[in-house]
Amino acid sequence: MKQRISSNGSSGRRGWNSSTIAPILSTYYKKTEVTLLHAQLQDASLTKSITLFALPAGAIVLFIRLKHSVIFTGPAITAYYLMIGIAGGIQDLMTEYDVMGSAVSNTEYAESFSAQSFDFNNPVNLLISARSVGANLNTSTAGTALIEIYYIDKVA
Repeated sequence: MKQRISSNGSSGRRGWNSSTIAPILSTYYKKTEVTLLHAQLQDASLTKSITLFALPAGAIVLFIRLKHSVIFTGPAITAYYLMIGIAGGIQDLMTEYDVMGSAVSNTEYAESFSAQSFDFNNPVNLLISARSVGANLNTSTAGTALIEIYYIDKVA
Protein backbone atom coordinates (compact mmCIF):
# COMPACT_ATOMS: atom_id res chain seq x y z
CA MET A 1 0.00 0.00 0.00
CA LYS A 2 1.36 3.43 -0.92
CA GLN A 3 1.34 6.11 1.72
CA ARG A 4 1.58 9.83 1.28
CA ILE A 5 3.64 11.86 3.72
CA SER A 6 2.10 15.15 4.75
CA SER A 7 4.05 18.35 5.28
CA ASN A 8 4.20 17.76 9.02
CA GLY A 9 5.98 14.43 8.51
CA SER A 10 3.04 12.25 9.41
CA SER A 11 1.25 9.95 7.01
CA GLY A 12 -1.93 9.73 8.98
CA ARG A 13 -1.31 5.97 9.14
CA ARG A 14 0.43 3.78 11.62
CA GLY A 15 4.19 3.27 11.25
CA TRP A 16 5.22 6.23 9.06
CA ASN A 17 6.45 9.48 10.53
CA SER A 18 9.50 11.71 10.24
CA SER A 19 11.50 9.63 12.74
CA THR A 20 10.80 6.51 10.65
CA ILE A 21 11.71 8.13 7.32
CA ALA A 22 14.86 10.03 8.40
CA PRO A 23 17.01 6.88 8.85
CA ILE A 24 15.80 5.52 5.51
CA LEU A 25 16.71 8.74 3.73
CA SER A 26 20.12 8.99 5.39
CA THR A 27 20.86 5.37 4.43
CA TYR A 28 19.76 5.45 0.79
CA TYR A 29 19.79 9.12 -0.29
CA LYS A 30 23.35 9.86 -1.45
CA LYS A 31 25.37 12.74 -2.82
CA THR A 32 28.78 12.59 -4.42
CA GLU A 33 30.95 15.48 -5.58
CA VAL A 34 33.53 15.34 -8.35
CA THR A 35 35.95 18.14 -9.21
CA LEU A 36 36.80 18.24 -12.89
CA LEU A 37 39.87 19.96 -14.36
CA HIS A 38 40.24 20.90 -18.03
CA ALA A 39 43.39 18.74 -18.26
CA GLN A 40 41.30 15.61 -17.63
CA LEU A 41 39.47 16.24 -20.91
CA GLN A 42 42.41 17.23 -23.09
CA ASP A 43 42.58 15.23 -26.30
CA ALA A 44 43.71 15.80 -29.89
CA SER A 45 40.06 15.90 -30.96
CA LEU A 46 36.97 18.05 -30.61
CA THR A 47 35.20 15.60 -28.25
CA LYS A 48 36.16 13.39 -25.34
CA SER A 49 34.32 11.39 -22.68
CA ILE A 50 35.66 10.16 -19.35
CA THR A 51 34.11 8.30 -16.43
CA LEU A 52 32.71 10.74 -13.90
CA PHE A 53 31.24 8.32 -11.36
CA ALA A 54 30.32 4.63 -11.10
CA LEU A 55 26.63 4.66 -10.23
CA PRO A 56 25.83 1.67 -7.99
CA ALA A 57 23.64 -1.12 -9.37
CA GLY A 58 19.96 -0.24 -9.17
CA ALA A 59 20.54 3.35 -8.07
CA ILE A 60 18.27 6.14 -9.30
CA VAL A 61 19.82 9.47 -10.29
CA LEU A 62 17.59 12.25 -8.96
CA PHE A 63 19.44 15.31 -10.16
CA ILE A 64 22.83 16.68 -11.11
CA ARG A 65 24.30 20.13 -10.57
CA LEU A 66 27.34 21.42 -12.46
CA LYS A 67 29.10 24.61 -11.32
CA HIS A 68 32.22 25.86 -13.03
CA SER A 69 34.45 28.12 -10.97
CA VAL A 70 37.03 28.73 -13.71
CA ILE A 71 35.90 29.29 -17.30
CA PHE A 72 37.01 26.55 -19.73
CA THR A 73 39.12 28.23 -22.39
CA GLY A 74 42.09 27.94 -24.70
CA PRO A 75 43.63 29.63 -27.73
CA ALA A 76 41.36 29.32 -30.78
CA ILE A 77 38.65 27.47 -28.81
CA THR A 78 35.52 29.48 -29.56
CA ALA A 79 33.06 27.36 -27.57
CA TYR A 80 33.35 24.67 -24.88
CA TYR A 81 30.49 22.47 -23.69
CA LEU A 82 30.09 19.78 -21.04
CA MET A 83 27.37 17.12 -20.95
CA ILE A 84 26.64 14.14 -18.70
CA GLY A 85 25.18 10.75 -19.57
CA ILE A 86 26.08 7.13 -20.15
CA ALA A 87 27.64 5.20 -23.03
CA GLY A 88 25.20 5.34 -25.92
CA GLY A 89 23.33 8.27 -24.38
CA ILE A 90 25.92 10.92 -23.63
CA GLN A 91 23.29 13.61 -22.91
CA ASP A 92 20.86 11.41 -20.96
CA LEU A 93 21.41 13.26 -17.69
CA MET A 94 22.54 16.75 -18.72
CA THR A 95 22.50 18.32 -22.16
CA GLU A 96 25.34 20.49 -23.43
CA TYR A 97 26.15 23.26 -20.97
CA ASP A 98 28.31 26.19 -22.05
CA VAL A 99 31.24 26.45 -19.61
CA MET A 100 33.09 29.04 -21.69
CA GLY A 101 30.65 31.80 -22.49
CA SER A 102 28.74 31.95 -19.24
CA ALA A 103 29.79 34.14 -16.34
CA VAL A 104 31.31 32.42 -13.33
CA SER A 105 29.25 33.56 -10.36
CA ASN A 106 27.45 32.08 -7.40
CA THR A 107 24.26 31.92 -9.43
CA GLU A 108 25.65 30.51 -12.69
CA TYR A 109 25.33 26.73 -12.81
CA ALA A 110 23.44 23.99 -14.58
CA GLU A 111 20.89 21.73 -12.96
CA SER A 112 19.33 18.64 -14.42
CA PHE A 113 16.39 16.89 -12.79
CA SER A 114 15.75 13.35 -13.93
CA ALA A 115 14.75 10.31 -11.95
CA GLN A 116 16.59 7.73 -14.04
CA SER A 117 17.82 4.23 -13.33
CA PHE A 118 20.02 2.43 -15.84
CA ASP A 119 20.75 -1.12 -14.68
CA PHE A 120 19.18 -2.85 -11.71
CA ASN A 121 21.89 -5.49 -11.29
CA ASN A 122 25.11 -3.83 -12.45
CA PRO A 123 26.94 -0.56 -11.77
CA VAL A 124 26.83 1.95 -14.63
CA ASN A 125 29.53 4.50 -15.41
CA LEU A 126 28.23 8.04 -15.63
CA LEU A 127 30.29 9.88 -18.23
CA ILE A 128 31.13 13.52 -18.64
CA SER A 129 31.82 14.61 -22.18
CA ALA A 130 33.43 17.72 -23.52
CA ARG A 131 32.94 19.27 -26.93
CA SER A 132 35.04 22.15 -28.20
CA VAL A 133 34.55 24.35 -31.25
CA GLY A 134 37.40 26.00 -33.14
CA ALA A 135 40.30 23.93 -31.79
CA ASN A 136 40.99 20.55 -30.23
CA LEU A 137 40.48 19.95 -26.53
CA ASN A 138 44.24 19.55 -25.97
CA THR A 139 44.66 23.30 -26.54
CA SER A 140 42.63 24.16 -23.43
CA THR A 141 44.49 26.21 -20.85
CA ALA A 142 41.95 26.60 -18.04
CA GLY A 143 38.73 25.24 -16.61
CA THR A 144 37.48 23.82 -13.33
CA ALA A 145 34.02 22.51 -12.48
CA LEU A 146 32.32 20.89 -9.52
CA ILE A 147 29.72 18.24 -10.33
CA GLU A 148 27.27 17.10 -7.65
CA ILE A 149 25.34 13.89 -8.23
CA TYR A 150 22.30 13.22 -6.03
CA TYR A 151 20.89 9.70 -6.13
CA ILE A 152 19.01 7.02 -4.25
CA ASP A 153 20.95 3.83 -3.70
CA LYS A 154 19.16 0.55 -4.36
CA VAL A 155 17.20 -0.58 -1.35
CA ALA A 156 18.45 -4.06 -0.42
